[in-house]
Amino acid sequence: MTRPRQFNVSVLVRTCGRSPVFLRRALNSIIGQTVLPEYIIVLNDESNPSAVESELAQINFVGLPLRHLSRNEGLQPHSNRSKALNRGIAEATTQWIAILDDDDTWAPNFLERVAGVLVTNEARSDFGGVITQTEAIYERVKGNEIIQTGSEPFNPQLRALDLAALTVETQFTINSMVISRRVFEAVGGYREDLPMQEDWEFNVRAATRFHFEVIPEPLVRYHQRPSDDSAANTSAKELDRVAIMIRNEWLRKDIAEGRLGLGQLSLAGESRGLGRELSRWIRWRKKIARWLGRSSR
Repeated sequence: MTRPRQFNVSVLVRTCGRSPVFLRRALNSIIGQTVLPEYIIVLNDESNPSAVESELAQINFVGLPLRHLSRNEGLQPHSNRSKALNRGIAEATTQWIAILDDDDTWAPNFLERVAGVLVTNEARSDFGGVITQTEAIYERVKGNEIIQTGSEPFNPQLRALDLAALTVETQFTINSMVISRRVFEAVGGYREDLPMQEDWEFNVRAATRFHFEVIPEPLVRYHQRPSDDSAANTSAKELDRVAIMIRNEWLRKDIAEGRLGLGQLSLAGESRGLGRELSRWIRWRKKIARWLGRSSR
């Protein structure tokens, strides 16, 4: 059997205490790509890495280089989601960087489709990377089994990245981006003082400096579980609280500097009805909130 070709991308996989069944599923979706990455970095935010090491030992990585970074190797002492990502970005040496959380997956042709767009656009000085559409997958965990209960498009309206709309509400998941290293060099990494919404805040900063191409195909699987599940997603109230804090920071900066900035752009986006352009995502969020009792970005 011919080995799939590789592309100059590192995949950062965040994991933090979930059942090993999730990490196994995420890694298999990387290994099963029609175009493989250069290597995988597992960012383990657990204090005891032995469970992850045991799981990794059971997976056939088809010769792909693997690095396992745990709290005992650069992620100590009080690590969080952003610190783990920034550590992985610092360790990666490839031109392109992708992120896949341990409870999400990619379609088998995700990297192949993205690679084609990256090659076509990489000569542009303002090119920052590629974003794809996403499919929401609803599921429950029963023991070591994941049971899918439904699915639907997550953001089918996403066909071009609208910066004003992005400052109103997130439009895509962190797992749907492949980002150029020069973006991180220009705007910095993920904010380590944020308990959540670190990806949305970073995406806004990145989009103010760089152009991102959109592939209007749902090539990412965003897995969601209800609030009574052992692996439930993040609280909607907490997500909203942090989002308000970030927008207030933007507005205070605009006021202090006496100019149009992200805060004013966010308000302008709301006033021109960008909420309607994002209505598919917003309606989806409200609809499943009743089922989940929670929501995620």
